[in-house]
Amino acid sequence: MKEDDFCSERKLSRQEFGELRHKTISCYKVLPKRGSDLLEMLQTDVLSTGCYGIDELLQGGLHPGEVTEISGETATGKTQGEEDVMNRIRIAKCFDVYAVMEFIEDLRDHLENKDKDDNVYTNVKLIIIDSFAAIFSPLLGVTQTQGHSLMITLTRILRNLAKEYNIAVLVINAAIASNPNNPISVFSSTKSKPSLGMSWTFMPDVQLYLTHCVENKIENEKNIQQNYVYTNRKEIEVIMKPKICEVHRSRNGQMGKWCIFYMGGNELFTHDDII
Repeated sequence: MKEDDFCSERKLSRQEFGELRHKTISCYKVLPKRGSDLLEMLQTDVLSTGCYGIDELLQGGLHPGEVTEISGETATGKTQGEEDVMNRIRIAKCFDVYAVMEFIEDLRDHLENKDKDDNVYTNVKLIIIDSFAAIFSPLLGVTQTQGHSLMITLTRILRNLAKEYNIAVLVINAAIASNPNNPISVFSSTKSKPSLGMSWTFMPDVQLYLTHCVENKIENEKNIQQNYVYTNRKEIEVIMKPKICEVHRSRNGQMGKWCIFYMGGNELFTHDDII
């Protein structure tokens, strides 16, 4: 509420309002902040992936309140990218969708009760599911509507939890063949696409796809010649062949953008990460 509206509604002069404001600040010993400013601070608490190029595609990193999917071909860094954003973690071994749902509900209970006895639950910033394909592929098929329904239900549960508690959600997916090519990819020679079918395609807020290098478009990319490089964190061994990360879909208008990255140890990095 604006100052003029507050004074008018309560029939206060500007001087009386100033005195009231001063007394309130004196009692609480902190400067007041607008609720809209606090909300903006929460929504901009973005988690870096550790890779400059991928952060650029995500407009800073993994955003709280959003579901981000990383899918891609074998040995393109899906798991390395996931491990790069983890700090303090709690691992739950869930071998089917019902176990995942049970864990999410248990997490919600801890968050609602503000469990102070467990440091992991007091400051949850990120949920990673690796992988959606593993728990849903056995349930999906032409006649298996229950699998699609469960996938939609779990995604809604994750999105609601993410928005309510300002948590980022990262979902890892697999790849399947796409012949003659992937129509969404900016590279015509991409022969694969994310698994889980069309019902999944529009569920994530952002869909990243990782592939091995394709086409002449990237042949002029400056190659890394040395076997070891230094990033802003440590010395890492370079796995020489570059990979591509592209935005298949995004609610933020980044669709079609891509970057080249490299793998080293458990890290993904671009030229901009090297010091």
